[in-house]
Amino acid sequence: MLSAGVRACPQIIGAAVDLFACAGFQWDRLHAEGFGVTSPGSAEANLGTFTLGPRVDFLPRRKVRVSFGVDANYTPGHAGFAFDNLGHLRTAAQFGASARLDAIWNF
Repeated sequence: MLSAGVRACPQIIGAAVDLFACAGFQWDRLHAEGFGVTSPGSAEANLGTFTLGPRVDFLPRRKVRVSFGVDANYTPGHAGFAFDNLGHLRTAAQFGASARLDAIWNF
């Protein structure tokens, strides 16, 4: 799997709590090869995902920053996973959400 992305978060409010509006794009390339079966094969999928959501930063101490972000995401492509002998197993969701919590210590 290869993944690359870009994210921009312009600051909307700067005070004791900083608020950012974030948008991003991530490109993923997944390549798989089958083995140990009667007819081995390979496949690959390229997917692009758009993200949008807020991020809030707190500064509890002078050298510590705590950051919390939530994103809604949309993947316009379709990726399905299947085995020739078993059939269709799973399709990746087009809509989703993610959250992240970071603690940064500057020294």
